[in-house]
Parts: sequence; structure tokens; C-alpha cells
Amino acid sequence: MITFKLLSRITFLLCSLSCFSSFSQTPINLKTEYLVNPIGLDNPNPRFTWQMNDKRMGAKQTAYRLMVSTDSLGLVQGKANLWNTGWL
Repeated sequence: MITFKLLSRITFLLCSLSCFSSFSQTPINLKTEYLVNPIGLDNPNPRFTWQMNDKRMGAKQTAYRLMVSTDSLGLVQGKANLWNTGWL
């Protein structure tokens, strides 16, 4: 079961990635299994959804990468010990 702590780290990662971007892209409306901040999930392959907040005309998302780790410091360093989709 994915716990709240783990989901918080996923959210932290998505927000961290937006801070390193040179554009004004920011993921908003982050959800897992269509829920905002779920406390626990029993799905081994949860669905993640988000929207991009980008004020540039015609801006679109071209890739994404989801990383899950028990170590938030590892995520900042680009290391995920539980799940890493790679760039899709």
C-alpha cells in the first residue's frame, strides 16, 4: 500500500522539477487515483494525473518522469529506490 508519506514525496518531486525549469511550467491539480492527497492506496499501479500551469501561448507537455522513493533527498539527486518510469 502506498502511504501518505510516499505520496507526499511524489508531490515534492513534481514541485521540485518545476522549480528547476527555466520556463513558467508548474504542475497543478496533482491527483493519484483521482484523489487529492490520498492517505493510502491499494492499487499497485496507481494512476497519476496533473495539469500544467503555463501561461505561454500554445505551450504543451512533451515528456514526463515519475519517480517514487522512500528518501526525499535521493529524489532531489535523481535517485528513486521504489519506482522510476524514466522519461516518457
